[in-house]
Amino acid sequence: MSDQERNRLTELIEKIDAKREQEAAAFLAMSTSGLRKLRKRGVGPRCFQFGRLIRYRMSDLIEWMEAHMVEGKENEKAVK
Repeated sequence: MSDQERNRLTELIEKIDAKREQEAAAFLAMSTSGLRKLRKRGVGPRCFQFGRLIRYRMSDLIEWMEAHMVEGKENEKAVK
């Protein structure tokens, strides 16, 4: 990857508020390895992958969390 391509990619990542794998895992209150396992199984939050570089948009992390929210009586059982 040329320096120009790398700079353009860096600008894009900053513009879309992309988080590193460790930052995304911390936001989701899980381990980095847990997040990796979800990604490899195809059930984790959407991400960008450029070679070995992986980034998560904050909006995708929030959307994934909301999709896994438990409501109603199931939520009450978890609290007890």
